Formats: sequence, C-alpha cells, structure tokens
Amino acid sequence: MRTPLLVYVHIPFCTAKCTFCDWVTDVPPSDLRLGSSHSRRQKYMHAVVAQIEACAPRLDAAGYMPMLMYWGGGTASILTESEARLLMASLRDNLELSGLQEITIEASPETLSAWSLAYFRDLGFARISIGLQSLDDRRLHQIGRRHNADQGAASVAAAQAAGFDNINVDLISGFPNETLKEFTGSLERVLELGANHVSLYPYRPALGTGMRRTIRDGRAGEINLHEQLQAYQTGRALLEQAGLHEYALSHFGSPVCSSDIAYFRLGMDWIGFGSGATSLIQQEVLRTRPGRLDDYLKAPTEFDERMPASTGNILARFLYQALSTFDGVDAATWRERTGLSVEKTIEVREVSTFLRALERYCDVETVGSSLRIPPESIASAYISLLFDSAPGGRNSARPSFEHVLGAY
Repeated sequence: MRTPLLVYVHIPFCTAKCTFCDWVTDVPPSDLRLGSSHSRRQKYMHAVVAQIEACAPRLDAAGYMPMLMYWGGGTASILTESEARLLMASLRDNLELSGLQEITIEASPETLSAWSLAYFRDLGFARISIGLQSLDDRRLHQIGRRHNADQGAASVAAAQAAGFDNINVDLISGFPNETLKEFTGSLERVLELGANHVSLYPYRPALGTGMRRTIRDGRAGEINLHEQLQAYQTGRALLEQAGLHEYALSHFGSPVCSSDIAYFRLGMDWIGFGSGATSLIQQEVLRTRPGRLDDYLKAPTEFDERMPASTGNILARFLYQALSTFDGVDAATWRERTGLSVEKTIEVREVSTFLRALERYCDVETVGSSLRIPPESIASAYISLLFDSAPGGRNSARPSFEHVLGAY
C-alpha cells in the first residue's frame, strides 16, 4: 500500500511586502518583487524543476503517493501561464498524480484575471484561496496590500465565473485600532460574495514584521485584547449563521481544507519544493531557508537544514498547530510522524514551556493518550497567548513563546 503524501510548491514572489506578513521578513524586496522577465526568476523556475526531478525517484522508492497538492507563497497566483505550466508539467512527468484529491492555489486579487484563472483551472486547480485580508480601503493601504476593496470583491466573482466552486477567502480580525464596525463591514461584504470557505485569522503581531515595529513604536495604534476577542467571536457568529461552520481555529466552511488539516495534525508526510519550503519525510524535517534565493539557485537539490522531527522546537511548533484543530493530537499519528509518544513529547523542554504558557488560558485535555483543547476554548486561548507576547501585552517583556517554537 502506498503512503499518502502532501505536495507543496512554494512561490517566493509577491507584488508587495505586506507589513503584517512574517514570511517576508527575511526576504529582500528586490528578490520578493522579481518580475517574470528577470533572469533570476526564470532560473528559479528551472531550479524548482531540478528539485522535483531529483526528489521524485526517492519519493517513489520510499512508497509515497501524492494525495494533496498546494501551491503557496509568497503569491502563487503571480505565476505567468508559461511558468505555471512548466512547474505542473514537471510534477506530472515525475510524480504519480492520479490519486490527487485536492489541488489548491493561493492567490492575491491584483494578480488575478479572467485569463490567469482560466489557465489555473486548465492545469487542474479545483480550489483557490484568495487573500483579501480586509475589504476596507484604508486598512488595505495600511497593511501594504496592492489591491483595493472593489478589486478584492471582483476577484472572488471572477474565480466563480472561471468555474472555481471551492473558494476560500482570507480575512484578518483584530488589527490595531480596528473598530468592530470596520471588521463586521468587511466580513458582511465577504459573506455577500458567496465563497464556501472563510479563513478568519486573528491578527498576530509576528516577530520581525513592519507592523509589529510600528505598534512597538506607537505609530500603528494599539492592540486591545477585549476587542480582538470580540471581533473573532462576532465573526464566528456571523459565519455560523451563514452556514459556514468552524472546524479549527480560523477555518470555517465546507468542504474542509484537507491540506491544512493534514499539515496541522500531521496526517501525512509532505514534500516542499522551492526556496523557503519545508518538508517532513520519514520523521525528518528538511528546510530551505527563506530569503536565500541565490543559495537555492546554486543548489536546488540540497536542503539548508535537516533535523529530526523530534527536535524540541519542531515538536512545540507541531503541537501548537495540532491543538488549534478541534480534534487535536492523535497519539498514533503523532508517534508515526515524530518518532515520539505523546507522553515523551510533553517531557521535552520546549514543549513543556509552550504548554505552560498555553495552560494559563485553557485546559489541555488528555483523551486516552491523545491531547486536545475543548473547541469552545481554542480561539480565546490562542488569541490571549498571542496578545500577551505582543508589544504592550502582559508578558511582552519576557522572551516571546514564538522564540520557543522557533522557525523550521
């Protein structure tokens, strides 16, 4: 029997460096904004092909069978038709894709057109995730987006017209100084668009981001915990009333995003292609670091880091993600992916540090040898945890729990 695999393709290019996004913190703007005609971007496409060609035989020999595919970034929808077709042709030529059950592409409104949506559909993408973040023009300008509210709404309609019937929309709640009226105005307009899935992310002042710096310096307003909790709770109520039911923190709608759940709950191994991508293969985490494009171009078949999945900060990060889902950590799956039992995992220093921080806000239940947070407590616990490590938060003077989780 073949082993299920999630295939991830990373596109490290964007039209802008958004002030809230932590992925771009280490990426030089000159690399982030490379146009399709630039020789380094062209080299990148061929480097990803070389990586696919090198990894595919080893994946096949190990018995893997791709079941899910996700193209993200960066901005995956920034790809031209020739770029997208080159990558997909390489994947089809080198991997057995007949068993794929879900194929998703991430998109930003300013990169979408009737033409690009048509060729993404032709390439087999059945699910699209569109990053609106807000439908308030002043907020979009503040966070560095290159689209306005009308363009954001139009992109969802264009995806529907192109034949996408599985559409996710990203929205962020609880921005600094965001009123409940502003947030609900964005969400109500999103609901009018008719997407079947909404990812409602509580704003997180991530380390290294431009917005975190402006909050710290008093130039972006304040984050108010009560207002953040109220925004998410109000958003949840509106989404539930619209028939989009929550199944994990930030995830509302049907069908569920199988790629996200597989990733969060370690439901299968995954291979990440591209600069800045991470893989989990046979209890080993493989990583190419973001912001090191030239290194990737020189050696696309080599990984910058190889670490056991039982490494402390990796376990803490995996647990952070798994506990954000309603089903939490499955003990057998956890052991299969990490090589450790749940009982041994919680004894690891980084994991116990994270759990102590989390347990200030919620109970972590033991069900057999598995772990979960009561679903009704997940949002308030995670929002409170993130708030307390933010500038001005109750524990902002201490090392952030994000340092414990680390990067992988």
